[in-house]
Amino acid sequence: MNRLKSERSPYLQQHKNNPVDWYPWGEEAFRKASEEDKPILVSIGYSTCHWCHVMERESFEDESVAALMNELFVNIKVDREELPAVDHYYMEAVQLLTGAGGWPLNCFLTPERKPFLGGTYFPPEDRGRHVSWRKLLLHVAKVFQDQREKVEEQANRLERKIREQDQEWLTPLVEIEKKKESIDLAEVIGATRRNWDTQNGGLKGAPKFPMPHLYLLLTRWALIAGEQETMAFSAQTARAFIDGGLFDVVHGGFSRYCVDPQWRVPHFEKMLYDNAGILELLAVLSGFAPDPHWKWAASKTIQFLKDEMIDSDHLFFSAIDADSEGEEGRFYTWSISELERELSAKDFQSISIYFDISEEGNWEGKNILYTSPASARVFLSQNSSADLDQALNALQSVRQKRVKPEKDEKKLVEWNAMMIHALFQVERYTKDSEAGTLAKNNLEVLLKEVMSSGGQLLYRVKMKDQWYGEPTLDDYAYLIRACISAYQSDFNLMHLTSAQQLTTRALDIFSRENRSLLSLMSAESDLVQGDQFTYFDTPYPSGNAIMCKNLHILGTYYEQLDWLQRAQNMRAQMMSKMKTYPTTLGAWIDAELHSQDQQREIVVIGEDAMSWAQHIRSSTLPDTIIMAAREGDGEYPLLDRSVPHGKTQIFICENYTCQLPLDDLDSFVAKYSASQLR
Repeated sequence: MNRLKSERSPYLQQHKNNPVDWYPWGEEAFRKASEEDKPILVSIGYSTCHWCHVMERESFEDESVAALMNELFVNIKVDREELPAVDHYYMEAVQLLTGAGGWPLNCFLTPERKPFLGGTYFPPEDRGRHVSWRKLLLHVAKVFQDQREKVEEQANRLERKIREQDQEWLTPLVEIEKKKESIDLAEVIGATRRNWDTQNGGLKGAPKFPMPHLYLLLTRWALIAGEQETMAFSAQTARAFIDGGLFDVVHGGFSRYCVDPQWRVPHFEKMLYDNAGILELLAVLSGFAPDPHWKWAASKTIQFLKDEMIDSDHLFFSAIDADSEGEEGRFYTWSISELERELSAKDFQSISIYFDISEEGNWEGKNILYTSPASARVFLSQNSSADLDQALNALQSVRQKRVKPEKDEKKLVEWNAMMIHALFQVERYTKDSEAGTLAKNNLEVLLKEVMSSGGQLLYRVKMKDQWYGEPTLDDYAYLIRACISAYQSDFNLMHLTSAQQLTTRALDIFSRENRSLLSLMSAESDLVQGDQFTYFDTPYPSGNAIMCKNLHILGTYYEQLDWLQRAQNMRAQMMSKMKTYPTTLGAWIDAELHSQDQQREIVVIGEDAMSWAQHIRSSTLPDTIIMAAREGDGEYPLLDRSVPHGKTQIFICENYTCQLPLDDLDSFVAKYSASQLR
């Protein structure tokens, strides 16, 4: 009997009619495995995963394969977004076993939930180096039956290895204090150049994942260090995101990644977190490396979010599928005959010149809409950008007649918080007030619905108007960052208070004795055995890296020395790894860069404080310490100042030294040029 029918996850709902006797993750499945002494198969994926769909069609919907699975295993389905701790633990196991990971993730466990074998996608029949799913099932069952001691030995060894990896990274604080490591940021960031794809943008090789947080780091470094080559590479990469197939030029929004080195062929699913990260990158580039493409792509993406990704409660859905009508990319690709039939002659000519359109197509007989700087120049030499927008609007009207891909309508705290932060950056650097309104409405709902009066998060997932799920460190870290961004938008101290309360609770819940890094789950969680400490960037930064930067910012706002020390300890913990893995620890390097560079505090007090602060924030990098109030406030150390009645003054402190206050905005701008403020 398939037990997924009552589950809330859209991914589990997709599997509710499989002939496989699926269980959700929980005691019922574990008890059955123990009582019947059967191995557990845990199969992990997410609702918009293309190869998850393929494996379902090929194997999990096959009656004979399902019968084999039901006879030999206790089968558990997990939504990786619903239970990130479970996904992280078994992903580590599979990566240790095979050297690679991804989804679908299929891992075989002992009845005690210890992994002993696993992999990702398995075809229905042998295919090259890929063994068939059926053959693998029979092999695992036989090994479990006939060589149980070896299975237990492998499981114990693998479990020890996972723990040893953690121990390697989790040096006790006392040892960190002895080492006092330092880092040469120019050298570490410069080391990423070995992996730059200077021809196509992004990192070398394929598939190409956007990883916008890495290019935000490079952009910040370029501005601080005055490195034009680094800035040019960040801009080249962002332009590749927009010109290539990653960007849905018809309706806005970015796909998850591209399968080729030239950024032309996307994996068509759209994830909320990718769009948040890229929006933030486009916003910062708009502020410091102006190009009309940044604002154009950001505006189209915000419209896409409003049209497709936001619910009536102001929260954002998680993802949109790559497939529709059983075919990958069907919703997004075009035949030339359809374009000729559906568009006016002028619009067809615009599309043909601007994009790589051909009779035979550029992908599986269809056309993906991507361009090149050369094609764009040819088009704009003969037409206006309004002509292109007109043609794209016509295409959008045609596409609305198609069957839309399915949505994953889960609403995740951490991903919504990522988007809140990104939208506030768009508002900051492009003056798009609508982006700020979307962010404020979303944040208000999150804080009202998931945060207790004492600052504790109660849930992490909302589905069909119901909240559930254990909050993780990442939920706290990203929501704290969103609150800080909200404060930097309107200077309402309520947002800083929320960030402070959440931080206090997060440290209580996720701290472990003698460890600087924070555990992913609370000590009371029984999802997996033992603590998990995540530190590598995935498609987005680790919660520990975000939390490290949060602690430095809030520690400065509140002059809370223990938070500043904790942030320093966290960075020290990661110092040697930053040098070794600079492209996969970009968010940690960014936290270190912030701590080294952001020693300036700007405080504006007086009648015009809010308008002056708004002007200042648009000229400074994100996370610059800025406070503004109409009058001093002794509760907040940086605001504990007084100004003459009817005046507004700007106080600047740098490297623990304060300057005389400035009495007008023009004096401030004259003394601190835009380049100095960066």
